[in-house]
Amino acid sequence: MTTSNSPVEATSVSTPIGRLCVELRGSGPAILCWPSLYCDARTLDPLLEDLERDHRVLVVEGPGHGRSGPSPRRFSLGDCADAAVQVLDAVLAALPAPR
Repeated sequence: MTTSNSPVEATSVSTPIGRLCVELRGSGPAILCWPSLYCDARTLDPLLEDLERDHRVLVVEGPGHGRSGPSPRRFSLGDCADAAVQVLDAVLAALPAPR
């Protein structure tokens, strides 16, 4: 993924379409980025440095891409949307409350 000056945290979230790797960068309002199903998160490198300046950027690597595990089943775009909501719920719930 990117070679940013900002610290990068990584976590994973278990979803029905597989265990998804999520990178966390920056701070501020949350933005979820999920590259095309045929790419890993490196395709977002040109955007991430700008976005992380004033946003909490969650970068999801889809099933079977990058550091995410394979999907245990076939999945649809709707399944990916549901998984994105699960990622947001899991990651944002674990963040400290804003002061």
